[in-house]
Amino acid sequence: NSPVVNYAPRLIGKFDLLVSIKSKDLQDFYGFVDEFRTNFPGIIHSFDSMLVEEQIKVSTNQYTEILKKQA
Repeated sequence: NSPVVNYAPRLIGKFDLLVSIKSKDLQDFYGFVDEFRTNFPGIIHSFDSMLVEEQIKVSTNQYTEILKKQA
C-alpha cells in the first residue's frame, strides 16, 4: 500500500496548504516525503504530523494532480 495524501487549503503563517499523509509505516512515510520534496521543491516546506495506518493505494499521478488543483 502507498500513502494516502489529502490536501486542504489553509492559512497558517506562511503556509497555505495543509498536507495530511496516512501511510502503513515510517519507511513508507519518509520515502514519500523524500519523493515529494524532490518533485515539488519550494512547494512543500515541512511535514509536521502523520498518521500511520494502512490505506488504499494512491498513485504519483493522483497526488500530483491533486497538488496542481490546490496550488
